[in-house]
Amino acid sequence: MKQWPAERYGAVVQQLVHQNGGKVVVIGDGEEAALCRSLAQSSSVPIHLAIQVPSLLTLAGILKRCHLVIGND
Repeated sequence: MKQWPAERYGAVVQQLVHQNGGKVVVIGDGEEAALCRSLAQSSSVPIHLAIQVPSLLTLAGILKRCHLVIGND
């Protein structure tokens, strides 16, 4: 899988929040937990973490509330 470096996600997140407002949720599985936490800790905007979402139904509920989704291939 292709994956952007965390710094690029961080730059996009900061620009979007500063220009448009809104909240950021980073979703990842157990293998991505360290990357998600690193992104949240290095960000100048608040980031909510959703690591190891318990079910597809829960994930669908989170995504339903999103106005924009950015992800890997």
